[in-house]
Amino acid sequence: MFSGGWNVDILVDFTLLLTREMEDKEGFLQGPLSKEELDKIESTNLSILERHHLRLLAHCLASFKQMADGTFTGSLPTEQQRLQWCLQQPSLRDQRSFISILLEQLAAAGSQLESMAEKCGRSPLELTTEDLIHASRRNQGMNSPVSDDT
Repeated sequence: MFSGGWNVDILVDFTLLLTREMEDKEGFLQGPLSKEELDKIESTNLSILERHHLRLLAHCLASFKQMADGTFTGSLPTEQQRLQWCLQQPSLRDQRSFISILLEQLAAAGSQLESMAEKCGRSPLELTTEDLIHASRRNQGMNSPVSDDT
């Protein structure tokens, strides 16, 4: 599933930068994915590498939804909308060179999400973490869901 020009190190840096400032009152880092979504990803029988990729893709999807002002239907945000969103993130403000690389990685994630959405017969912003899990499992030849609620 690592295709489309992904650079995992850049996406990991992106995840760390965006979560660095978002600690809850108990000191746990918070990101755009809920604990429930992360637990669903972890409960798959996918390899460690595939689960990591799935978390990154789900993180990108959640970020795209934030960029689209919480819209859960339609196309992914444009490059301009992505750039504006990046520039508004406090953890990215002083990271101009990183932003250009991040935008390339978001474009790669966007291509994968658009392909998945087309196969599901919906728009990219309508995808859910469950859709990403099912697509990953199909790619690995795993047809049965982990549990009834995935």
